[in-house]
Amino acid sequence: MKCCRFASWVLGLSIAVALLLFAALPQRQGAGHEDDAKETEPRPAIELPERPIELMIELGREDEEQVRWIGELKLSEGSVLEVDLVQASADSKVEGATFNVRTARRNGARPAQNERQNRRARQAARQQNRAARQQARQKQQQAATDQPSKKDAAGTDKGKPNQPGKTEKEPAPPQFHLVPVRMRVTLDAPVSATMTVSTNRGAFEFKLEDVTSGDEEEYLDGQASVSGELAATRLTGSKTEDDFPAMAKTPDGSIWLVYVEYTPGPPLVFERIVEGNFDLLEPHGHGDRIRLMQYDGQAWHAPIDVTESGLDVWRPAIAVDGRGDVCLAWAQSVDGNWDIYTRRFTPPGRGMPRGKLSATERVTDAPDTDYNVQLVSDPVGQVWATWQAWR
Repeated sequence: MKCCRFASWVLGLSIAVALLLFAALPQRQGAGHEDDAKETEPRPAIELPERPIELMIELGREDEEQVRWIGELKLSEGSVLEVDLVQASADSKVEGATFNVRTARRNGARPAQNERQNRRARQAARQQNRAARQQARQKQQQAATDQPSKKDAAGTDKGKPNQPGKTEKEPAPPQFHLVPVRMRVTLDAPVSATMTVSTNRGAFEFKLEDVTSGDEEEYLDGQASVSGELAATRLTGSKTEDDFPAMAKTPDGSIWLVYVEYTPGPPLVFERIVEGNFDLLEPHGHGDRIRLMQYDGQAWHAPIDVTESGLDVWRPAIAVDGRGDVCLAWAQSVDGNWDIYTRRFTPPGRGMPRGKLSATERVTDAPDTDYNVQLVSDPVGQVWATWQAWR
């Protein structure tokens, strides 16, 4: 029955094109939202670096045990804006430009991550083959000079029964391997600046211009590496996963950006899961919310919360109507039913010192899956919506 039901849904896929004028939308109560219209506080501008550079620093590339890397990053000129842990053990910490980190554990045997590791593996294999051939030659020479072999033609010791099919037991593959610490470092500095990385296991330094080409440079006998590039400017937080951006321009030249901000749950602690604490695998404390940002031609401003957090939403859309209002729409799952929701933001002006968010409106309520909404502003400033519906 489930297969038939799923097949009927797939075969019944239709694109429901609803020519929807926002001004004529029926007022329905939103679900999982603050339904009252509200004014928004003035948003401070986000400070953007003048000379953004992004580095990726790896530590512990050859570590066989989880040992500590404790140290600090220093610039000859400029400033360290942010240090993010991309990959490290759960107990690793970063404060400002200082770090106290360890390599992370991953399931299975260590993969060959780059050509250097592949080359070392091939070299080790050649050495093993040479040693095996040399050992075989030595055995042949010894057999020619010694007494007749104590083994019979079948290859078994005399006096012992033959045991066909018996082989030496192969060692079990490793349950885990170590991966190096990876730190993403954002700087505001000229490429002529020098960075010094001081650690309890050695120090090294480099000029930014030597690593901003994207090529990887190794230090500390291969235990550390650095690569970098002239960075794009980060607008959203490092502790959230932000995706599905969409943009629209208002008549006054402002750019508005809408996106989904996902807050992940607590990180998984591999060591505790291996010990049998599977409760950590149950997700909690996570969810989506929709946020809106403005670029006024000079700077980006802090985001506005279009919805609260902890929701399940999909691909917001944005358009600007003839009055300059920012129209927003998105798909959201409430009690397992995906429907289309909308909200309007009126920027400050027209006698209103603050911006204002309208109440949330629920556009669809059929027991189908409505998603992939798109908004279009026509030449006279009316906003229309289209979306897909699974029947």
